[in-house]
Amino acid sequence: MACAGQCRAGVMVRGVGGVSYCRWSSDDFQCDLYVYEDVRGGVTIHVARSRYVFTKPLPPPIDPPAENRTGAQLAIWIKATIERHVIVTAMLRQARLEPLGLPNDGESFHGLSYRDAADKVRDLIQMGYKCDPTVADILERDFEDSTT
Repeated sequence: MACAGQCRAGVMVRGVGGVSYCRWSSDDFQCDLYVYEDVRGGVTIHVARSRYVFTKPLPPPIDPPAENRTGAQLAIWIKATIERHVIVTAMLRQARLEPLGLPNDGESFHGLSYRDAADKVRDLIQMGYKCDPTVADILERDFEDSTT
């Protein structure tokens, strides 16, 4: 459960302000954390107050083609991904938001080092918040990269 649309662990979105490690919309709106490199410095983590609960099971994820894909394979994957997105978007309109009821609901943590952010993500997951644990691993790797 990491970032970018349908999501795959380890996928990050790099924008003007830096890196987004995961968003509430990650993994079909099932991620409870929004973690990003803050333009004011450090890493910021926002914790959701609620989560979407779908009335039916989500369709299975569409795995991307291998790195040595052909143009035709890529076109098939793009079409399937768009079709799945349309289905999930329709399901989202029927989903309900339910409060999480966990200790850090609605809290934000600003200016964290990569290592502290990794630890905080792990702590929040341990408390019951949903987030792909790979996010913490990527933050740890970025900490190591920043010290070399």
